[in-house]
Amino acid sequence: MYRSHTSLPITRVDTGRERLGHLPARFIDKGWRESCAPYLAEFCGTFLITLAYLCNASAGDPVWAVTSNALMTMVVLYSFGHVSGGNMNPCISLALWLAKRHTFWTCLCLCVVQIAGGSVAALTFYRFAVAKVDLGPKPGFSGWEALVVECIFTTMIVFVYLNCAASRGNNPVNTPNGFIGLAVGLCHIAGGYASADVSGTVMNPAVAIGLQIVDMKGELRTSWGLEYLPMEIAGAFLAVSAYRLVRPTELQASSLLDPDDTHWRPPSSSRVMAEFIGTFFVVFTKALNNIGKSKAEAWSVAAAVASMQYALRGVSGGHFNPAVSISAAISSRRLCTAWNAILYVGAQIIAGLTASTMYGVVHQRGEIVIRPDAKFEHKMSAVVFGEIVFTALTCYTVMAVSVKHLSMSKWRRYDMDGLAVGMCTAVGGFAVGDISGAVLNPAMALGFTGLNVIGGDLFQSTVGIYIFYELVGGFLASGLFWLTHADFFRVKPLTVQAPSIASSPIVASPKQFPLGGPHG
Repeated sequence: MYRSHTSLPITRVDTGRERLGHLPARFIDKGWRESCAPYLAEFCGTFLITLAYLCNASAGDPVWAVTSNALMTMVVLYSFGHVSGGNMNPCISLALWLAKRHTFWTCLCLCVVQIAGGSVAALTFYRFAVAKVDLGPKPGFSGWEALVVECIFTTMIVFVYLNCAASRGNNPVNTPNGFIGLAVGLCHIAGGYASADVSGTVMNPAVAIGLQIVDMKGELRTSWGLEYLPMEIAGAFLAVSAYRLVRPTELQASSLLDPDDTHWRPPSSSRVMAEFIGTFFVVFTKALNNIGKSKAEAWSVAAAVASMQYALRGVSGGHFNPAVSISAAISSRRLCTAWNAILYVGAQIIAGLTASTMYGVVHQRGEIVIRPDAKFEHKMSAVVFGEIVFTALTCYTVMAVSVKHLSMSKWRRYDMDGLAVGMCTAVGGFAVGDISGAVLNPAMALGFTGLNVIGGDLFQSTVGIYIFYELVGGFLASGLFWLTHADFFRVKPLTVQAPSIASSPIVASPKQFPLGGPHG
């Protein structure tokens, strides 16, 4: 590990933008401002995030409060990320230490200033305003159910940050990505709306402590900020464990310092786990939104899909949907081989069943209501049409953006691709949510059907029929892809231009696509 002339250690994250053997000039002979800048950035960022939470709790629009909190997180990460790494969350700092990206001392200092930032924001707000902190189990739910939800969505946020920021494969040395703030902000949207009728989540110990301080002003204690702390810390440990499963080589120091390898492929076990984890979070988010029939359900589920795309696309291709995997396998072996499709579909189905079971644990009535609006109740053709068209849209979009990754250099990054795939879910959810329920995913339909059958709701068990409609949508997407991408199906595959060691625009000798796409 490098050390500057000051006492601040320089970790692998600090040197992650530089080539091996080159100490960043900004770390040599640092003055007190340079030494304090990362900690001041973390303090200010956490202060602003906590203040946004408190203002929204006091006078914010209940419909848009979650989006407001998420956008503040996104803004802060883009504003301060190049200074401190943009942790703004003690759970993320803890996870970076567990993942060997921070030293213990750096982790401890960051956690202290983050908690200080949240506390100062709370004390400032405490002086000038009164907020009703509605944080904890809602009517009909017990404390442990609220704690489980907090743990799951904290895991989601930390897991996405590790994959988007700490991963050298997803955030290369010479070409850093531009979607870290976007991905983490989308996680807050997914978790915030999904948990609104169960507990309300903060997924950040610094913010939780700030909310607890403000709650002390009222006569009634309505905040579970301190109760959430152990589950948030547990979420950090779970996120690091999941990160080790999907990116096992990232924890080896040597892998961080090797030149770019355009032919590196994750092992099959990592790809299968990536599909399982991504599908689990998407299905669980959809299920929780169903509890209160959230008007923002489509927005929340789309945010979950997009954040998982950003986190795991580089591992498995980011399908998270059996219709997508089957459609890709039918279209071309370069998009997905038949064997990979079998593995992916199996992992996705198990993840859907697991997420539905977890929903049944949290919501003990154990049913997921997917019913058409009253005016469409007797128009099954509308249900069929909606599921087919918007499932086809999702499948086609995933394959279309995959072609760009196959046909361009690895150093060329498309920061909007994950958002494009996620917004397919938003479009379908808002357009046909009242018609078919906008399931658009066979793994989701199967998981919901199994849970409803166990719960004795035979009417809702017919959601399983959606699987057929969604697979038809996947087949249609394959046909449309074949018609619109003639160059991709030429006998002689296109060539990939690999970057030179210096990562200059001058490219090296062409290399063919690996069979089965970028991940085998």
